[in-house]
Amino acid sequence: MMRTLVVLAMMVLSTTAQTDVVFPNLTADNLNSRILNLPADFSGIPTIVFIACKINRQPSINARVGRLGLA
Repeated sequence: MMRTLVVLAMMVLSTTAQTDVVFPNLTADNLNSRILNLPADFSGIPTIVFIACKINRQPSINARVGRLGLA
């Protein structure tokens, strides 16, 4: 399921903004076992969602978040 989320996120990020493109509804859980519904749980403000396919990739995501000043 996480691999599917990564593929979908890459597809969304790689396309140009179009009014007829709709992000699919997805359900996933985070590292705290909180269930999230995408994109409904992130509505309102622009949001960047980082998705790690494997737990050992989390340090890489943490580093990217830190470099972007999002922590």
